[in-house]
Amino acid sequence: MTILEVLDGLGDAALVVDRDGTVLAANAQATRQAAAAPGDLAGAPVWRAGPPAELQQRAALAAAVRGRPGGGIVVASGERWTEVVFRPLPPAMGESEGPRVLVVRRDVTDRVRAQEEVKALRTRLLTAQDQERASVARDLHDDVGQSMTALLMELRSAEAAPDEEARLARLRSATGLVRAAMRGLRQVLYRLTPPALETTPLPQAIEDYGRSFGAIGGFEVTVEVAEPPHLTPGRQRALYRLLQEGLNNVAKHAAATRAAVTLSVTPGLVALEIRDDGRGFDPGGPLAPGAGLGLTGMAERFRALGGDLEVEAAPGAGARLRGTLPVPAAPERNAR
Repeated sequence: MTILEVLDGLGDAALVVDRDGTVLAANAQATRQAAAAPGDLAGAPVWRAGPPAELQQRAALAAAVRGRPGGGIVVASGERWTEVVFRPLPPAMGESEGPRVLVVRRDVTDRVRAQEEVKALRTRLLTAQDQERASVARDLHDDVGQSMTALLMELRSAEAAPDEEARLARLRSATGLVRAAMRGLRQVLYRLTPPALETTPLPQAIEDYGRSFGAIGGFEVTVEVAEPPHLTPGRQRALYRLLQEGLNNVAKHAAATRAAVTLSVTPGLVALEIRDDGRGFDPGGPLAPGAGLGLTGMAERFRALGGDLEVEAAPGAGARLRGTLPVPAAPERNAR
């Protein structure tokens, strides 16, 4: 079996050309791609077989003849993408004297589309990171910054108070503002500084964060976790960040009294779900400022790992946030 027949079986178009680019032989796939009759390509210049431009093919041919072939030339052909590669053939494979070059044309549409999707995903992830930074900055401004401004006003009022009773009232108000600022700052710090998942098992980290956040946020948080199979660090971070974002949204926007966090495992799937009994919202309507930015980043993070993120809500009926990730199938263990 010749090399042309082998490549034909792989679906690649292949031609053997001389140093001038004249086709000496072509396989059936090359003939079909060029819409030529069998044997018509022999004696024709190789650039007749299809793109890229003649100048590019001449340069690639010259490099291959000198024994210094470059990378493949990727070119669009309608809605498909083709890679054209020029490679020198060993002298023993030539049918006559002089250098011979093998030209292979293969469809790389799937590869190009995958590369474009990776580039688009990187762009979306960078955008999501910028949005997350903006969200943190907004939290610091809206919660801590405004509390500090109000605190300064209260302290000035205390200085100007006409009597001791008025001064004490202003100081009590200032104390409340300090507590509110500390609570807001702790919430931001919890988002930025998760426990070291490298040393703390994910289920324990979720339990610790959920219960601690509930105490800080002023609402009850119940946590139920199952022991997941081995998860990559990226998957663990995605689940943990979803927990942070979900509870932060509950604290800021839901006016809830209770939230429930569940980490569950089914064959081939791990899921983190956060439910609350708050005011809910219309998923098709406008969200509170900043409420959707973090979830956009979470959705991109989960899609990048082959997972999915679902949001269910209704006005007056609370909300449900569920992120799922694929994992190797493993028997489910009892929840703790």
